[in-house]
Amino acid sequence: MRRKMRDKDKILAAVVLAVMVIAVLAPLAVAEETDVVRSFSTTSPSPDSELTVTLSIAGIRVGFINETIPDNFMFTEHPSDHQYHEVSGQRIAFAVVDEVTEIKYKVLVPSSGEGVFIGAWEDLLNGTNGTIMSTSITVVQPDDGGDDDNDNNGGGGGGGFAFPTSTSTKASEIINIEAGKPGSATFEGLNVCKISIEADKNVSSVVVVVEKVDEPVEIAEAPGIVYDYIDITAKKLADVNLTAKIEFVVDKSWIADNNIDEATIKLNRYIGEWETLPTSKLSEDDISSYFEAETQGFSSFAIIGEEKVEASPMLTPRPEETPEPEEEAATQTPTPTPTPHTFHTKDVGKSTRTEFTMEIAAIVALIVGIIVFAVFRSRKRR
Repeated sequence: MRRKMRDKDKILAAVVLAVMVIAVLAPLAVAEETDVVRSFSTTSPSPDSELTVTLSIAGIRVGFINETIPDNFMFTEHPSDHQYHEVSGQRIAFAVVDEVTEIKYKVLVPSSGEGVFIGAWEDLLNGTNGTIMSTSITVVQPDDGGDDDNDNNGGGGGGGFAFPTSTSTKASEIINIEAGKPGSATFEGLNVCKISIEADKNVSSVVVVVEKVDEPVEIAEAPGIVYDYIDITAKKLADVNLTAKIEFVVDKSWIADNNIDEATIKLNRYIGEWETLPTSKLSEDDISSYFEAETQGFSSFAIIGEEKVEASPMLTPRPEETPEPEEEAATQTPTPTPTPHTFHTKDVGKSTRTEFTMEIAAIVALIVGIIVFAVFRSRKRR
């Protein structure tokens, strides 16, 4: 921050000094038409290349020029050799002193798309200002459709095989990475929505390219049910140890249509063979589910899932078959089951002995009665 303040102070001091000097000499100067014209090293840059922008200045002795580059373009690490300049986001400002007639700056071109450069100037001495004619730049894809620089796919386990493909959707972002702190690139229109890279040293102007491909060629298909194939490259990371997190999105309609078990959705990376990366679910909404996977490098990837396994029904054991009785046994009269007697006494054995004793007593009483009756009749006859 202090360095930026010192740079601004220098710019301001230089401008003030120039204004004072030229204010004295201005009456002696011949009026000159003021104009700023923008030109490019090429109007058809190739993907991920460096583009030089030249501002040709006429009639501004002391003043400022402000340029705004497209959102998908990015300034290089050292965008300009001009002594007095300042970068803020997509804007770069120049202080014009000492009758400067030309200022150059450099930008990094994205992998695809187009953008419009706009600008404005201000002449402090004459108190005039104006705009620089806007210029449109379109990135031209090479005929072979391939990347010229595919060797910087990040450290950690294997090279970066790129899918040969006839049709694809591609996007790129340029990021700066500070050692120990993740640098992030976000993407729209792709199933990979964000990539965060943490490296062991500072790396500037890293070009991260994400390309959706229809299917792999010359290598085995990924295992499971494939949702998407993706090719990811990151330039300037060949000699860097990195850890990256890839956030991706899966439509719930695909999960339902294919009867996918959401817990099996993973990101696989191809390094000679398909390897499953640590993957976790982040969130979901009514339309999509969001996941994050961790990788140590970039190459070719596949989002896959597995079909749900239906639980097997519980088998009820069949009862053992009772052998059928023989015909003779079938004709036999079944023995009736005796009806058990109910005794009011608590001791069955005791009840049986009591009945036996009573039967004997009855017999004895009967015998005694007969004897008594016989004796009685005998006496009566006498």
